[in-house]
Amino acid sequence: MKEADDDDGGDANSPPSTATIISKHLAALSRQADVESLARALEGLVRLLVSKEATRREDATMEYLRVDGSINNVDAADVADDDDGCGDAPGKGKPNHHHHHHGLLLSLWDLQLAAKNETVTVGLLRCCSALVRALRELSRNQNNPSASAALSSLAAATLRGRRLRLLYYGLSSGSRPRAASALDWIAAAASCCGPAAAAALVASGGGFDWSLPALPALARVPSAMTNSSSSSKAKQQSRPPLPWDHPDPCRRPTAALVINAAAAVLRNAPAAAASGALANRPLWSLLLGDAVASASLPPALSRVAVRVAADVVSRADATPDARSEAFGDSSLAALVALAGREGEGEGEEGEGGESGGALARALLLRLFSQPRFGFVAAAASHSLSPPPPPPQGAKRAARAMARLRPLDLGGHLGLCLSILSLKERKEKEGGGE
Repeated sequence: MKEADDDDGGDANSPPSTATIISKHLAALSRQADVESLARALEGLVRLLVSKEATRREDATMEYLRVDGSINNVDAADVADDDDGCGDAPGKGKPNHHHHHHGLLLSLWDLQLAAKNETVTVGLLRCCSALVRALRELSRNQNNPSASAALSSLAAATLRGRRLRLLYYGLSSGSRPRAASALDWIAAAASCCGPAAAAALVASGGGFDWSLPALPALARVPSAMTNSSSSSKAKQQSRPPLPWDHPDPCRRPTAALVINAAAAVLRNAPAAAASGALANRPLWSLLLGDAVASASLPPALSRVAVRVAADVVSRADATPDARSEAFGDSSLAALVALAGREGEGEGEEGEGGESGGALARALLLRLFSQPRFGFVAAAASHSLSPPPPPPQGAKRAARAMARLRPLDLGGHLGLCLSILSLKERKEKEGGGE
């Protein structure tokens, strides 16, 4: 339909016109009609919501809120309050509020649970991600209560219950655009929709399943698969590598999106949820997986992963054994590998001039020297006291220390010397008491 393309042109009325077109096409999709024009309309709204012009983003967001409120016939400041985020089932004698916000997008989400049209699913997830980022910007800049309420309601409606199946399908479908758009939605919801959204993503019961078998494969850095055979090398060399910082998430390597999603969830979860998330080993394995130590990964992503891990495990209100539970053998191995990198591949330094290798060494030093992290035992209160039992993480710490190569890697040598120096200082302080 040419109307969708014309109305999404460059004139001043394009944001309202696009919102109106989307409303019309979503209604058409509910009658199982005009899927292609719906996908074009979703893409048009995404372009407006991620526009480089702040005023255009703001106009598009305000128009979306107006159209959405008029369709749902509710006060835009209301927040969806149904328990599973899926509305009331029809025909039960109860008024079907369905959704206080985002009725069009959520109706489309429900239809895609069965239809699974790739173009529409990718467009829908990208639209949700762009929308919550624009709503957050509007909420911050104008203290807009409608935008704040719309943020929380979209996350509450999609991150629990049966609607999670659309994310699981996208991640497991073997389609990179579907998986990328699903991961980007998780990161956007955790970052923009408040602590409740991040808490829902790490909840132990009914939350997102981070043990999904497809996630470790998505977390691999592409270059890790180029050494298997000469034919695979030729295929990799025949196509240009995906840019890590492309504005379209569907054109980035999924390893970057996995790290961003895991980091966003852990960084924004409230303290109580973050403490419970320490036992979510699959989530931590995605944050601190093999990709973190890969030389192909941008240094900024390695720094993000290590900083988030250090912050969450430090602020969590948990026992030492619970803190150590976050770091499995694979995560410790990745930190050890990253700690061995000194100078090479670390030209970009973050805030404070710290590289990813330096941050990894600092984190390992804390883990292997402070009893509160559950890898080393606390010192006896006095010389006659029996030694305390080894913590649960002691064997994992020993296996990780065995991976250090101080004779070959300067970073590992520095870490070993720091651990020994700290141990000697503590022994002297204890002997002087």
